[in-house]
Amino acid sequence: KNLKEHDGRLLARWRQGEAAHPGKLEDYAFYAWGLLELYGATFRIDLLEEAHTLARLLLELFFDAEQGGFYPYGKDGEQLITRTKEVYDGAMPSGNAVAALVISQLARLTGEERWRKAADIQFSYLAGAVRRYPAGHSFTLLALLGELWPTAELVCAAEKLPEALSAFLREKPRPGLTVLVKTAADADRLAALAPFTAEYPIPPTGARYYLCRGKACASPVETIEELQSVVS
Repeated sequence: KNLKEHDGRLLARWRQGEAAHPGKLEDYAFYAWGLLELYGATFRIDLLEEAHTLARLLLELFFDAEQGGFYPYGKDGEQLITRTKEVYDGAMPSGNAVAALVISQLARLTGEERWRKAADIQFSYLAGAVRRYPAGHSFTLLALLGELWPTAELVCAAEKLPEALSAFLREKPRPGLTVLVKTAADADRLAALAPFTAEYPIPPTGARYYLCRGKACASPVETIEELQSVVS
């Protein structure tokens, strides 16, 4: 409410009614990560849209698209003598590691090449530091799990979010499963973020579940029981 400019850029300090100072890498990365987690819990399209906007600003303001790595200060912020890229975890995970997780998750959620390319560059950059000292880069290793562990992508198309799906996802953690929900109310907004979802029709009644692993997709199913059999 108080720390965002009209173009979506974040500010770092709010005091006595005044907001000031451009947000830093961690502000964007952690907020975007939180929004993606909330989307996975609620499937509110506005949360995914805001995460998408923040990730776009991450790339525009902080990312070294040639060598990889995110700078701590944006290109339009105060320019110091050097622009280092901090990748090790301290008391909090590094902004570089969290940013890697964010763009990796967006690559899987949206299917868009821009996020996949950025994630590949970023993980290549981080790999050298992890190899030298794995214990100092725990969050990067966590983010890498999403890249290296077998994953699956699920799209649910329905008139509204099925409670049965919410209950199914609450039963047990499925860290390798990425889920998008396409409803009649947000179909166009979702297609703007993840164009491939435009091809999934919403059934006149009930829900339809589309599950893909890698480049292979299973036949769509229409009940949670059928979904469970193909996910497990």
